[in-house]
Amino acid sequence: MVQLINEKKREYVNDHAELPRNFLMLTIIFSASLFEFYINDVLEVVSPNHSIRYMDQKLKRVKKRIVLLPPDIHNYDDNINEILNIRHVLVHNEGIIDDKFMRRVKDSSYKIGDQISINESLMHEVINNLHNFMTILDREYKKQFCG
Repeated sequence: MVQLINEKKREYVNDHAELPRNFLMLTIIFSASLFEFYINDVLEVVSPNHSIRYMDQKLKRVKKRIVLLPPDIHNYDDNINEILNIRHVLVHNEGIIDDKFMRRVKDSSYKIGDQISINESLMHEVINNLHNFMTILDREYKKQFCG
């Protein structure tokens, strides 16, 4: 009986080897997507009736319309850009880096054709950077537009 349990356990582990990677990937995608929804919501308040299509332009408009943003918010610009482009590649290109990604991301460690390396470190980096950026932005947004 113990042998059968151990065999079934090994089968289960082998069958679900990708589960941790998929969980990390989905957490990264979900976090970045929530960030995009948040930026869209803020943009509707700070710049109603806009016709901006691309997230980088939306983000620039939001930062332009919310006056008196602390200078340290710009420390996150490259990180946020990279996160949004990682999300894009994961969702639309099976995680394979393409020339569009390379043009948009200023990090020479990436190469066209490489797979985005999904790991806990990346997941934590994504969550922490998005949280820190949104905390700063949200505080100033609420001061200016929510009374």
